[in-house]
Amino acid sequence: MKKHTIAADVVLYNHNIKVLLISVLQNSHRNLSVLSLYSTLRGAGVETKLLFLPKENEYRGDLVKEFVRSNKFNLVGVSLMTDGFYFARQITQDIKEEVPESLVIWGGIHPTLKPEECLQYADCVGIGEGEKTLLSLVARLSESKDYSDLPGIGTESPEGDFIVNSPPPLITEFDTLPFVTYDWSSFFVQNARGLLPFDHAEYCNYSNYGGEDYTVMASRSCPFNCSYCCNSFLNALYNSRGRTRKRSVDNVISELRHAINTIGTIKFINFMDELFLTSRKWIEEFVRKYSDQIGLPFIVQLTPGTFDNQIIRKLKGAGLKFVVVGIQSGSERINKMIFHRNFNRNTIIECSRILNKNGIYPYYDMIIQNEFEEDSDRDKTVRLLLDLEKPFSLTFYALTPFPRTELEKIYKEKNVRPRIDPYGKSYRDCDQEDFYFQLCSIIPYTSKYVAEYFLRYKKNSFLRFVLKLYFTLTNNRTNRRKTAQEMESP
Repeated sequence: MKKHTIAADVVLYNHNIKVLLISVLQNSHRNLSVLSLYSTLRGAGVETKLLFLPKENEYRGDLVKEFVRSNKFNLVGVSLMTDGFYFARQITQDIKEEVPESLVIWGGIHPTLKPEECLQYADCVGIGEGEKTLLSLVARLSESKDYSDLPGIGTESPEGDFIVNSPPPLITEFDTLPFVTYDWSSFFVQNARGLLPFDHAEYCNYSNYGGEDYTVMASRSCPFNCSYCCNSFLNALYNSRGRTRKRSVDNVISELRHAINTIGTIKFINFMDELFLTSRKWIEEFVRKYSDQIGLPFIVQLTPGTFDNQIIRKLKGAGLKFVVVGIQSGSERINKMIFHRNFNRNTIIECSRILNKNGIYPYYDMIIQNEFEEDSDRDKTVRLLLDLEKPFSLTFYALTPFPRTELEKIYKEKNVRPRIDPYGKSYRDCDQEDFYFQLCSIIPYTSKYVAEYFLRYKKNSFLRFVLKLYFTLTNNRTNRRKTAQEMESP
């Protein structure tokens, strides 16, 4: 019996439809959303190409306009987050100027959060998960039918009113989706050298690890509702709080085997799931099959309190080398009142001991700067970091009120102006002149006694100068990514 896929839910007459998908994710090819859309369309027989624009400062509108015109794309989809809004606007204006008959649809998290804003520039927007929506849109366009009533579509009526439809139900059977593939014959990139085929060399060029990594997601959704995360909006949109959807282990393994055979240089796997540990039964099967069929070192994202020594030991046996763990703040007040996160200091410290005991290297995510903290809150963050088991690294973020999140509401309610503009500055744009940023940065490779001394005498101007000098001299050690060779070492 032929396996059912979501493409079977719509009848496609696509001989006259050509689609271009554009990724504006900067400095990376890891746009898993647009890659999934590409694989879904190609799996349904839709003629599709994918264009990466990973360097906004190298963007050339003339090349993109000619690419769209010469290929006669009927539908152009741009995938964007909030910080890509202005770039997407420029690209869309260029395309509509050259090929006004092409339909431009924006998709991704920002059009889902702010559809009306995006409809001021795009012909239509995709809301929520896009695979079913995009297939249905192509089917309607193939028959020259109206698409304004499609679930997951936002558009403008002839009268100038915005029509924003609810998204289709969440996809629960992920094995019905074609898994991500890198199709060198249909991938392109526009950079300083021109508009070129995106081949294996470009894959390596836009990888954090020189092409040795492969990024994959085994699940979607997140059971938590952190105020600063768009999941707080998505969970409400889909009424899906607490629900995480998982691909089958066999499906994930199949994608990894295909990627290893296709790309050839992969030495470790990066799982980008919001929360990797959601089902012990799934983990048991994953550990067994991954060890037997893949066997490469891998990375996962974890949350304090969701794992124990037994689980970490099993994952290590399968190849787990390091983890990303979200701590965010050492202040219970900030975690609960501002971030809407559970916080237990002892649990976090115990998690660090479990990881250390098993030889798993952690990267701890910290929101080091936000407008709601007092020095007493930041002192608690420093003291928590001092009590974590070494070695570890820290990744720092500045608090950013993305649209439609609970955090944006908090800023408005408290009449606080954020330092970080989600449309402009990156949430990684921390103030490196800040005393606490500098102090936290040196903790991973500085003795506890020295760091405590800086904290105790933080008002001493001379010691602040010494800290700044020490931080400047050693800053290249902060947040350094481990190489594949280091990951494979004991």
